[in-house]
Amino acid sequence: MGGTMKSSPVSTTAASPDESITRCIAWLGHLPPGSPPQQIYHFTDAVGLAGLLGEGVLRASLVTSLNDCSEVLYGLRLAKEILRRRRRKEPRVFLETALRYLDTPFVPRRALREFAPFVVSFCGRLDKSVHWLHYGQAGRGVAIGFDSASIVPPPFRLVRVEYARRVQESLIAGLMEQVQAGLAAAPAGVRDSRSAYQNAGFLFSMFMRLLAAQFKDRCFSEEEEWRLIHYRPLKDGVVSKAGRRLPRMRYRAVEGRVIPYEEIALTPRQLRTVRSVVIGYSSALNIDDHGLGMLVRNASPEAAISRSDVPVR
Repeated sequence: MGGTMKSSPVSTTAASPDESITRCIAWLGHLPPGSPPQQIYHFTDAVGLAGLLGEGVLRASLVTSLNDCSEVLYGLRLAKEILRRRRRKEPRVFLETALRYLDTPFVPRRALREFAPFVVSFCGRLDKSVHWLHYGQAGRGVAIGFDSASIVPPPFRLVRVEYARRVQESLIAGLMEQVQAGLAAAPAGVRDSRSAYQNAGFLFSMFMRLLAAQFKDRCFSEEEEWRLIHYRPLKDGVVSKAGRRLPRMRYRAVEGRVIPYEEIALTPRQLRTVRSVVIGYSSALNIDDHGLGMLVRNASPEAAISRSDVPVR
């Protein structure tokens, strides 16, 4: 993909990106999810526990609004490193555009559909202090154990966070192949245009932001994190292929940050996938608390209530 780079807006007037979008969404949706343990644990506080079990609602947050967005930036930095290596060998409009939009994601007057990853985080283990310190309110929170084989409510997918750089680089290369295959499938007069290469570069940057939601630096590998993930259109009012209008995004303020999120309404059957509620070592909640017992029994009668023996304070 040759040519020199000019600063021009991405548009769909000269080349439709629909084929690349379709390919990338299908590719992301069919990535192997990994083999989760029998139970996966969602760490929260007492308020979150009451909301989840009492109202049957999980909150999926925009991944870049989580406590430490540097986790997502790690994947983008890795993608830029790979693109720059390729650019040194063969300067191309596609590579230049992808690099530009990985640094500046928002396109003025954009015509392309944009998606963003919304996630709910889980851990595969319950017996590590790092989980209680980082996610479990320094031992004062709770961990809700879900049956991993039954929890997934559509359109979410359960995916394992990838910590191995070799696998991450392979996935980035795979995404690039999908974007370029979509471009190659366009009519000859379209795929050879400059705007087609620019569209392809922008699409790679957008889908790389989705893929980066599954990456973390290997130094976090002890977390053994799993995520329920949904690639949601950023524009409200979008109708899915099944004819259902996506729920409006909601917003909440946490420690001076505004966090976009969407609510996942769990059916009574999905709530019964809760297998355990584990109270943090330093939590003021008691195992035999009457209100806690009512909350858990009404949501998932078979769920066990216990206290963590990880001495985190």
